[in-house]
Amino acid sequence: MASDYTLAAQKEFSRSFLQCKSPAQLASLLRMPHYKLRRVILYPGYRRKVIARASGKARVLHIPGLRLKKVQRELNRHLQAVYYDLMPAQVHGFVRCPADGVRARNIVTNALPHVGKKVVISMDLFRFFPSVKAPMVRKLFLGPPFHFDPNLASALALLCTFRHSLPTGSPLSPVISNLVCLGMDSDLFLLARKHGYAYTRYADDLTFSGERPPEAGFFESVARITGEHGFTLNRRKTRIQKSTSRQTVTGIVANQKPNVDREYKRKLRAQLHTLNMLGPYMATCRNFSLKEAPAHLVSQYLLTLEGKKKFVEMVGKYA
Repeated sequence: MASDYTLAAQKEFSRSFLQCKSPAQLASLLRMPHYKLRRVILYPGYRRKVIARASGKARVLHIPGLRLKKVQRELNRHLQAVYYDLMPAQVHGFVRCPADGVRARNIVTNALPHVGKKVVISMDLFRFFPSVKAPMVRKLFLGPPFHFDPNLASALALLCTFRHSLPTGSPLSPVISNLVCLGMDSDLFLLARKHGYAYTRYADDLTFSGERPPEAGFFESVARITGEHGFTLNRRKTRIQKSTSRQTVTGIVANQKPNVDREYKRKLRAQLHTLNMLGPYMATCRNFSLKEAPAHLVSQYLLTLEGKKKFVEMVGKYA
């Protein structure tokens, strides 16, 4: 995160947002005329984008138009500041931490509480963003800590949702989902403590860990709690990982210390070696089995390799 985002800035972003009393004041906070904010709310302008997956199942995104995205990004700054003061220790995804605040959270910090445990239980919430419906978002803004006027709560719900739920592709969906999940995270933490487990959540990934296998009724209790808060467990993705085999948490190997999968590192070393030997263009051609590679694909491949290097280095800092 940017080093100029300090605790003082976070407090100001939170305070100024919580003081809003009407859509007109919200427009003023966003530094735009009220009529323009109304226009953005009435004509949001999303575009549909389909991304192919290796599994064969496509991922559908709804990308906000430029005007709406600008508003959503500004709102995100304020909502992240509000969430920071409410943030449970168990949540590690989609969190913006001030440079002088608590330690930044990521997939590695999400794995740390589960390192060295005899049993790691991984669960997944089905259709996470689409499960957060517009009435849930409006209810969020009507309740604490916001206590907004109904008109303002409705305006914000419209800015945050598309076709009555959180869209995958909006800058606001991550922080809104975290705010909506505050009650669920509290209930799951209490359940975990009752069973002697550690609990963390990274977006839609729920992880529990401890020294003994889950007792009878544990999975039913998790399903009940998530259901009470409007979510559904994806039963097919539930895994019980014992210490006698490889345990992974949000892609991090967590048996003895946080680590990157050996095969991932081996493949990355081979890709970097090819890059050094053949150069960017030929390395891209070889990686994608192409005779010719367009310039944008070469640039994208180099960025991907750089991202993988930084990922391995980041994990190494926690080892």
